[in-house]
Amino acid sequence: MFIVIRKELAESLRNRQFMLTGLLMPIFFTGMAVFQFKMLGHATSGRDAGKAASLAAGTVLMFLSLVPTISSQILAAYSFAGEKVQKTLEPLLATPLSDAELLFGKLLAAWLPGQIIGWASIAAFLVLSGWTDSSSNASDILPAPLVLLVALVLQPLVGMLPCLLTLIVSSRVSEVRAAMQWGGLGVLPIVLMLIAFSVVGMRYGVLVLGVGVVLIFGANLVLFILALALFSRERLISKWT
Repeated sequence: MFIVIRKELAESLRNRQFMLTGLLMPIFFTGMAVFQFKMLGHATSGRDAGKAASLAAGTVLMFLSLVPTISSQILAAYSFAGEKVQKTLEPLLATPLSDAELLFGKLLAAWLPGQIIGWASIAAFLVLSGWTDSSSNASDILPAPLVLLVALVLQPLVGMLPCLLTLIVSSRVSEVRAAMQWGGLGVLPIVLMLIAFSVVGMRYGVLVLGVGVVLIFGANLVLFILALALFSRERLISKWT
């Protein structure tokens, strides 16, 4: 399994689309998070303090949690569809790995680069927003427990959802472009769900966000079981080799 992960990571560094889109979009999302946070932070005085803080935290939560999705989806689209295009699918399927190990290796290889970019985006946001400055009130608006929740739990789980969706599609289609298009459609409900939990969670408390984390974790688990159930080496070999 680690050989598959190492191979996929090496190929991701040579993937031009990932290096351009997968790196530029996180810069955009991070910039938007910093801009929104600073704008709303100016309203944290008087009766608007609580409302502004909730809006700022919810906006940041949404933007930073979306950072890994673009990068991860690009790599997941290449997971099997790219192997078909490069005529390397048959050697891959002949490896002495179980279906679960092969799928999990492909999943980690697609998810990890995007998640590293996601953590880098959070670090950049904390510095650029002044959160690390002791003289700033940014840490009051965005508490440390919430930052940890986003960085260590919510963002990784959200980033894995499009990986799993696109991984399933990539094993069923013959072109990378088709895998990205169908996988992208599946990301829309994820974005809407994340926005809903961001707004509701900041309005009614972190407990709501906890419920959202549990639901997203459950969705990941169901999608992996579904991917495993739909995965068939015999069908792939007979259809694409």
